[in-house]
Amino acid sequence: MVDRSNLQQVNMLYGEAAAIDMALRGFDNGGRIVQMSVSPGPLPEPSDEDPFARMRVSGMPVSTVEIEYPPQMVEGIKQQLQTRKAAIDRELTELGLTGIAAQPAQPAAPAAPALAPQTRRRS
Repeated sequence: MVDRSNLQQVNMLYGEAAAIDMALRGFDNGGRIVQMSVSPGPLPEPSDEDPFARMRVSGMPVSTVEIEYPPQMVEGIKQQLQTRKAAIDRELTELGLTGIAAQPAQPAAPAAPALAPQTRRRS
């Protein structure tokens, strides 16, 4: 059973997992890195008083559209994203959620209904 007191943490983990899944799908479909963020220093360690300390660190965004990253670097980034996703799945399981890995991060959007053509009424 899920401990409802962990709901904020569960939501944050789901959000992070969804972002990772989207990034991996982007790479799989020919995507490339176009921006990165550089943080001002070492990441703070989470603590009992502040378990989300790392989530609040912001960085300086840098456009990298003109940079051609080496394939080894991109593969390393993909591997780290996959490793982090597996860790998130474990964390969610430890929090009482099951079947995490089998669930898609973002369900497919339903097809929009076709609109009937509008006709003008004559008065």
